[in-house]
Amino acid sequence: MDNIDLQGSETNQWIAIKNFQGTFEGNYHTIDHLYIKSDEQRNQGLFSRIPATTTIQNLIMKNVYVYNNWNNCSTAGDGPITGGIVGDASGEIYNCGVESGEIISVKAKYKSGLLEYAKASGISGFSTGIIDCCYNKATIKAEVEYKENDAAQAGGITCSYNGIVSNCYNRGEVITNGPWVYIGGISPYIQEKGKVENCYSIGKITHNATIRTMAGEITGQINSGGIQNNNYTGLTTAQKLGIEKWQEDPKDPNGYPILKWQINQKTP
Repeated sequence: MDNIDLQGSETNQWIAIKNFQGTFEGNYHTIDHLYIKSDEQRNQGLFSRIPATTTIQNLIMKNVYVYNNWNNCSTAGDGPITGGIVGDASGEIYNCGVESGEIISVKAKYKSGLLEYAKASGISGFSTGIIDCCYNKATIKAEVEYKENDAAQAGGITCSYNGIVSNCYNRGEVITNGPWVYIGGISPYIQEKGKVENCYSIGKITHNATIRTMAGEITGQINSGGIQNNNYTGLTTAQKLGIEKWQEDPKDPNGYPILKWQINQKTP
């Protein structure tokens, strides 16, 4: 594929790709101006959902705008799931980046008796798969407006259940508002067999909760998962994270690294 400008707008909206299987090879090209503002489906992004048999790799997104306020919840634990590249990912995502934009999930309508949520993240709104060598610079926001037990969940890279996030970084602001909020620079929580390894986040973390906040620079909550070699504060260098996949950023005076593929492919 070549670089693509979707020229997205209120009147020229992207419809998330459904039922994709196989390998999507971006060849380090850029997709610009993806625009979605919709309440029509639960999972929103360039792709709606990818199964465990699917891989997305070597892709850069710029000027992304995804606003998802799907509220047709029918079961407990339901709500809008929003990502820059994928809404809900069971598959694998490698060497992908979101350079700029806004990615927003809003849970507004109240349904009695159901515990509901809004999830938003830069790469994948929710993941039980693998995300490796990816980054986000877009603003991420999850917001719940009503019911006291509902939760707003936001992460710079993903909301990880039992997935693996490795060699990733976030420089975008992450925002949550709601009764309960889970927020992290990489993932708002890590559960089951989930892992976050060799990651860092320097994006601003902003949260407002009326009942409880679980927040952290890497993750807000760890429940049976694990973290390894993540740098929370201070200088983060390629040497600390591993020179196999990291390299000093020549444009960053503070010494925070970028991924080697960004230099090698001369991406934005």
